[in-house]
Amino acid sequence: MCTRRTLAAIAIGLSLLAPQTGAAQNQAINLLRQCEGREPASAPELGLLACASYLAGFIDMHSIAEAYGASTGFCMPRQGIQNEQAVRVYVKWANDHPEKLHESARLSVLWAMSDAFPCEQAAR
Repeated sequence: MCTRRTLAAIAIGLSLLAPQTGAAQNQAINLLRQCEGREPASAPELGLLACASYLAGFIDMHSIAEAYGASTGFCMPRQGIQNEQAVRVYVKWANDHPEKLHESARLSVLWAMSDAFPCEQAAR
């Protein structure tokens, strides 16, 4: 019989292996361009919306996995964070790690959030 923790771990694993869609289809550099309002050039506000939505979805999935007891790689502050803060965290991380911009967007978001919100500092 599968426990909630097992199901959450399976869901996270499958999400990392699943074909990429939307913003995740892009490399980290493309997500960075959206978050900075540089893509698409004809309608930068769409890129900003796509970035904020992608990060919000990532954080929502993190919350669900955490609720089921899965190890998620980072720990949000108890009060959570605003979408704007998530965007700023990602943009700073991506600009500080140009050597990783060829990686997938979803891995880069995981790394950015892990750097910003390590579990040993979750109580803050």
